[in-house]
Amino acid sequence: MGIHLLLSYARRLRGPTIIGCDNQAVLRGLTNQSSNSGHYLLDNIHDLEERLHAKQDNIIRAAERTLARRNNERWTTKRRGVVDLQLHWVPGHRDFGPNERADQEAKMAAQKLSSPRGELPACLRKTALPTSVAALRQAHKEQLKRTWRK
Repeated sequence: MGIHLLLSYARRLRGPTIIGCDNQAVLRGLTNQSSNSGHYLLDNIHDLEERLHAKQDNIIRAAERTLARRNNERWTTKRRGVVDLQLHWVPGHRDFGPNERADQEAKMAAQKLSSPRGELPACLRKTALPTSVAALRQAHKEQLKRTWRK
């Protein structure tokens, strides 16, 4: 959600941009490229990060982009290495006011009590979760067992 909010920030980000996260599994998952259940959420985070780099590149190099377009030259927006984006683990529930507030907001969001759907990132507007391949296999296996017993 932090990266999504940065995308709506219309100004140039200067210096390191730090996002705190109290979920170590998410931080570890962002460096793991193997496919598993819930990986679509990590893919969405990576996509948002690339969009943030592209937006900041367009802000930083606006004059170059305009000149290239005037001269009918090809322009390629950078999607990596533009922003010094850092994600850091912060201990949860350590009497840190902003983290306590974030936890309250997360609980409200989980109960769908926080934001109007239109203000959420597209990946969070979905009402149904993607189908789990493991769950499909297990259901198919159980169906085969029931069929075999008959």
